Amino acid sequence: DRGNDKLIKYFISILKYGGIIIIINSLFIKKLPNSDQVEFLVGLILLTLVGVGMLPQRIKAYINGYYLKKYSEEFRKKFGYSVEEWYGEKSKFTRKYNK
Repeated sequence: DRGNDKLIKYFISILKYGGIIIIINSLFIKKLPNSDQVEFLVGLILLTLVGVGMLPQRIKAYINGYYLKKYSEEFRKKFGYSVEEWYGEKSKFTRKYNK
């Protein structure tokens, strides 16, 4: 999937450049005034980058899940699954359908 490839490349670049930022941070942090604030800001920036990178993937998963739940019967029929295969043998819907 192209979205997953982009996400993997994004995380690799975050790890690469995030590692560089952490190394620079650890080398120079003791020489800077208010080093706790600088360290906090670097961590916040990295966390924000990871969060922004995950956002499109989470939105896509939510939309796919929403439509799968909303149109579950249509998907089941379109792909040729039986009620037992789609919902499972112990589901309430299967018991109701088989009555």
